Amino acid sequence: MIKLALNSIACSFVSLLSRLFFGATTIYDWKHYPNYSISLGTAISTSQLYVYDIQPDVKYTRNEKGAILGYIDGTGSIDLTSYVAHVTWEGTIIIWGPDSDPAGMFCIVIPFNTQIQHLLIDTYDVEVVPMPQAAANFDTENVSWQPTDVPNHWTHLSPRVDIDVKYNTSTAYPYVDTCYFAQGVDRYDDKKYDAEFVVGRMGNAMDTYRLTPVVPPQIGDIDFEAQIDKAALLISMVKHKYTHETAKLNNFRKSAIV
Repeated sequence: MIKLALNSIACSFVSLLSRLFFGATTIYDWKHYPNYSISLGTAISTSQLYVYDIQPDVKYTRNEKGAILGYIDGTGSIDLTSYVAHVTWEGTIIIWGPDSDPAGMFCIVIPFNTQIQHLLIDTYDVEVVPMPQAAANFDTENVSWQPTDVPNHWTHLSPRVDIDVKYNTSTAYPYVDTCYFAQGVDRYDDKKYDAEFVVGRMGNAMDTYRLTPVVPPQIGDIDFEAQIDKAALLISMVKHKYTHETAKLNNFRKSAIV
């Protein structure tokens, strides 16, 4: 805990220096400022694929940064104002709720080999928990994510990778910071945009970031494809839960954490 606290203090100090000497960040959150100034680009390409075998009316597109999925809008493209999911190279599924949510947009982080509970059970809050190691499809060699005491904040100890939901204060929309501590690299996922990778105090952008060779917590292509299918199914289940029990997603809204 002491090491984590010192790490947090160091990050905050570097962030302050960055803002003083290298300009203000363009996105920051309610917890602390990221170390970098980032500019996210659009994620939607012209080559979107259907996943009808998993979820009707859902399309996805993928590139070297991962995959993005969502329902089809009136033009036949992914509707970025509705339910959207990203799949990262760690196998993490991130699901954003609709822009029009009067309670505030929710954002659910589901790391690889964790499970989301109570989607189809009334009266219970949605929660994401580690999959029991006794489960048939749990591979301890691939991933061992640990939750913190706050929903949407996960850590993988070796190599150290943290996943944190943060908020752009200019829009109040959530985005996800995946921090690779040893490499000094951060991945930023925003609902409406593609992932952006930045490295170093100056925040130099990278096209992609994968450990070579692929080592935990990053997953291989077969598991990655399976996570895309799972994300398509989860969008439908989350939509069902939201329609019937909106408040049961409150743990994944900003108001639950601030």
